[in-house]
Amino acid sequence: MLCDVVMPGKTGIELQNYISKEYSDIPVIIITGAGGFNPGKRIIENGAHGFIAKPLNPEELMNHVTGAANTRNRNLKVKCIVACWNSVFGI
Repeated sequence: MLCDVVMPGKTGIELQNYISKEYSDIPVIIITGAGGFNPGKRIIENGAHGFIAKPLNPEELMNHVTGAANTRNRNLKVKCIVACWNSVFGI
């Protein structure tokens, strides 16, 4: 999921916190253009997959999205393996 820090209603950081708690298998990438404000460390500590500063660099954006998709795929495979293991061995 891509979201900006500045959004109507709630901030992107608030949305990212919610997604990380309720849907932990969905990677969140935060986009920020806040001058003088670098929320990167806080964003990562709160569970975001990454953050990108504006103006967006298309290559950097693609790298982040690809990395997030790969992470999600890996996590889903692990969950599937664990579920299969548990069903076979009754754990």
